[in-house]
Amino acid sequence: RLILTPKNAFTVGGSYRADFGEGASLTFRGDLLYKSTSYLDVSNDAALTARYGGVVNLSATYVFPGEKWELSLFGKNVTNVRTMATAQDYSVFFLSGDQLAAGRRVIATSYNRPATYGVSLRWKY
Repeated sequence: RLILTPKNAFTVGGSYRADFGEGASLTFRGDLLYKSTSYLDVSNDAALTARYGGVVNLSATYVFPGEKWELSLFGKNVTNVRTMATAQDYSVFFLSGDQLAAGRRVIATSYNRPATYGVSLRWKY
């Protein structure tokens, strides 16, 4: 299979907005991202795979009357799904033939971001 190409993937999301007059509103948003296993190398090595079991993002945004100020609370990857984002097998560069034959490996990986929460304040001029 092609690298970084899951067999199945979908995103579903929704939002709800309540208006309070004079431009004030409160909006809740959420989305779910799912991807089945995808390989991170051309050999489709099972040790070098990404598995997104369900990444959830949430936010709540309040727009103040007059629509000049906006306050948002957000959470990204609130389910804290951690998976490899990139991976490279460097075994042939760092191990001897005997170590390779014994099944040892040197793999460099990076992971997706962990759960992140925050607040933002925006002013429109």
